[in-house]
Amino acid sequence: PETVETVKQLHLLAPTLSIGFDGGINARNIIRMARTGVKRLNMGSGIFENPSPREALQRFQRRLRSIPRTRSQKRKIAIH
Repeated sequence: PETVETVKQLHLLAPTLSIGFDGGINARNIIRMARTGVKRLNMGSGIFENPSPREALQRFQRRLRSIPRTRSQKRKIAIH
């Protein structure tokens, strides 16, 4: 939770900055992190600790596409 607030504050201070986040991204928090202003999500265990990494990645991508974007969120969020 502290990290989410830090990312939100950073996005408010520098809205054009391409913020990335590495570590701890999973199905429970991917939407919350995406809404903070993060543009890049570096996911390892969230994908590769699943029985089917490809299906896990596709599931995360669908969840991200389901988020309504505001005018300030012109670019897509990338998963790395």
